[in-house]
Amino acid sequence: MVSTVPSLLATFLPLAVALLAAAMECPCSWRDDNRSWDCEKDNVISVPTMCWPLHANVDKITFKNHMREVYSGDFDHENLKNLTKLQLPNVDKIADDALRGLTSLTHLDLSEGNLKQLPDLSTLTELLALEAGGNLLREAPSLGHMKNLDLVSLFNNRIEFVPDAFLPASPVPIGMTIVRNNLTDLNATSIVNAAAKSSFVFDELQYLWATLEERDAILEKDFYCNIDLESIIKVIDDPTNP
Repeated sequence: MVSTVPSLLATFLPLAVALLAAAMECPCSWRDDNRSWDCEKDNVISVPTMCWPLHANVDKITFKNHMREVYSGDFDHENLKNLTKLQLPNVDKIADDALRGLTSLTHLDLSEGNLKQLPDLSTLTELLALEAGGNLLREAPSLGHMKNLDLVSLFNNRIEFVPDAFLPASPVPIGMTIVRNNLTDLNATSIVNAAAKSSFVFDELQYLWATLEERDAILEKDFYCNIDLESIIKVIDDPTNP
C-alpha cells in the first residue's frame, strides 16, 4: 500500500507556509473574543489583504489611519462574508465595487475622509447604521433598500442633492443628520417613507416640495426636526380647486 503522507504534505505544506508568511506580514491584531481585526496601528496605511486568510468568520474590522485608496477586491475574501461592522474612516477614494461582497454589514463607518462619492451600497440590505460625515460628498446616497436602517450621519459634506430613494420604509425611527451641507430644498419623497417619530437635522431649508398625500403623511408621522417642516412645505401637483 502506497503511503499517502507525501501527497498530503505536498497538498498542505504550501498552504501552511503561505499562512505562516501571511501571519508574519499581517500588521493587524486579532481579537478572538469578538472575532475582530484591529488595524489601527500606525503602519496600516492600506487594506492588509494578507490578514484575511488567517481567521474565518470575522465579525468586525477597525481602521484608523489615513488611507489614499481602497481597491476593488480588497475585501473579497470568504472569511469576511459574515462581517457585520466595518470602521473605515479617513479614506480618499473607494472603488465602486469594493464593498459589494460585504452583504452582512450592519454598521459602516466611512467618516472623516475625502470621499467625493460613496462606493456602491446596493448590496448592503442589512445595514442599520451608515456614518459618512466629514467628507466631500455632493450627493446623498440612495438608501431605500436598507429596510432596517436606523442611523444616517452625513454632516459636514457638500451635499446639494438628495435622491427620492434616500430614506427607506424602516420599521424603526431613523435618526438622520445632514447639517453643514449645501442643501437648500428637498423633495418630500426622499424622507416620507421613514417611520413615524424619526428625527432629522437639516440646515435651514427653504422649501420642502410635497404632494398633498406626502404633506399629510409627513404631518401624521410627526417627525422630530430642528426646523418646522410644516412651515416650508410647498404643495406640488395639487389639482385646481373647483
